[in-house]
Amino acid sequence: MMVAAVLLIAAAIVAVEAVALGLKSTIAAGIYTGARTNTPALAQVLNFVTHSSLRDAGPAVATEPVVGYSVAYPLGVIGPILAILLMQRVWRIDYKKDAEQVRDMFPIEQEIYNRTAQVANPAVIGASLRALSRQRGWRVVFGRVKHGDKVELAIDDLILHEGDLISVIGAPEDVDRSAYDFRRVFVSNPDLVGRKLADLDLPHRFGAIVTRVRRGDIELLAHGDLVLELGDRVRFVAPRDQMRAISQYFGDSYKKLSEINLGTLGLGLALGLLVGMIPISLPGGLQFKLGEAGGPLLVALKINATS
Repeated sequence: MMVAAVLLIAAAIVAVEAVALGLKSTIAAGIYTGARTNTPALAQVLNFVTHSSLRDAGPAVATEPVVGYSVAYPLGVIGPILAILLMQRVWRIDYKKDAEQVRDMFPIEQEIYNRTAQVANPAVIGASLRALSRQRGWRVVFGRVKHGDKVELAIDDLILHEGDLISVIGAPEDVDRSAYDFRRVFVSNPDLVGRKLADLDLPHRFGAIVTRVRRGDIELLAHGDLVLELGDRVRFVAPRDQMRAISQYFGDSYKKLSEINLGTLGLGLALGLLVGMIPISLPGGLQFKLGEAGGPLLVALKINATS
């Protein structure tokens, strides 16, 4: 219903404009399709014009819908964007706050922390994790519990005892942390690739220390001369208020690593096609070209070897 209403309102606006400005029906139809950024609709208008009695008015009639489409299309793209930005300011929309209100209903991005707590509160001693979570509305996950010298999984039916050590995982507002925290991040920032850990100067820049690096399926100690590679998973210890800044510094984005740089790809393909057009002479007066496949392949190998 909403889509139909939008289409009808847009049609009414275009009709009023056509009457007020004295526009031809062909131009008005082009404006309507352009305002909706609907290229298939423009194709249908052109098909109607060229196969109806309107074509008798002259060959220029077939171009009039295109003119209207070209005028309205930029506004059809920019207009909704500006309207959205304006409404965000008028209604003071806070996406982060709205997401926090529905985080129990939908999966949203949030910071996750881990802490080991010691059971000392008499109110929780002798109670199960299931009962405590329901009574107190805890939105955390319990990992494991150490009771004396025994370590076991923190299942829902586990009974807490005084002195138990239990790991608690949750959002920062649900898990009280000390001044320092640790996290493992994904290296996706190309500016850090090929640089040594010591060159990053993390202790002075962020007050952080890298403790280990996981590369593929192996764990590496974070010596200062260790050279970072794309895809490394770096574990560091840092002040809690610097966690987000350090994550952004390393990139920490699987999506960014998988994205293709269209500019670089297009430039490489163009250069490869040019190389493929160069004739290569052989003894005996023979010539050959690398062609559309060999040229880009050779350029790709060269770029990969030098990067």
